[in-house]
Amino acid sequence: ADELTKKEEQIDARTDLTKEEKDAAKKEAQDKAKEATDAIDAQPSITDSADKAVAAQTAVDAAKDKGVADVKAVDPAAAKKPAAKKAVEDALKAKEDAIDARTDLTDDEKKAAKDKAAAEAKKATDAIDAATTDAAVDTAKTAGLDEVAKVNPVAKDAAKKAVADELAKKEAEIDARTDLSDAEKAAAKKDAQAKAKEATDAINAQPDNAETPEAATAAQTAVDNAKDKGVADVKSVNPVAKEAAKKAVADELAK
Repeated sequence: ADELTKKEEQIDARTDLTKEEKDAAKKEAQDKAKEATDAIDAQPSITDSADKAVAAQTAVDAAKDKGVADVKAVDPAAAKKPAAKKAVEDALKAKEDAIDARTDLTDDEKKAAKDKAAAEAKKATDAIDAATTDAAVDTAKTAGLDEVAKVNPVAKDAAKKAVADELAKKEAEIDARTDLSDAEKAAAKKDAQAKAKEATDAINAQPDNAETPEAATAAQTAVDNAKDKGVADVKSVNPVAKEAAKKAVADELAK
């Protein structure tokens, strides 16, 4: 009985076991203790000879020793929590691999997405560790899997860079034009900058992350379309030099 009480306390103190696992382990220990107690009770309390008393005592001691050893041997392996944590860990690994395989994301975007997924996985693992029942473990695991699945980054940095690069190229082209006046150059660059800003604003309007792959695909399409339109719009800024021509005419007239 002492060994059983000690074993039950040990089992109850285990934080890696759920209530159901603890109950099963305690029942196993109780069954082994009962088996030993029954074997002890099966021996007579009083015998009619010394030989029989020795035999009965030997049987009682053997049953006690076996019972103590059997109860001590009850050492339940945690199964529910490790399995739940592995499911979350596997989901995180799959998500990280999928993010790393994306060639459209910058290193910063990949890091942000992986950090987000890792934070959700840790939250789930902590909740699994804190859970005391099978149901609570399942709830924490499901919530974790759902949150990791919601990490679907949208590639925006490369799109914004494409627009910015096109603008820089266009501004350099405009500045290199010797037939344009300063005012014409300024007006053309302002036009190109406005078109680039419009594209960048449209890209920024899309989320950095979407909760479903479908929503992420839709956002990515919007980003790519805004980028393509922005690049095309900036490229289309081709100023016509008119002031120099008008000045030439005016100068000729003045002669």
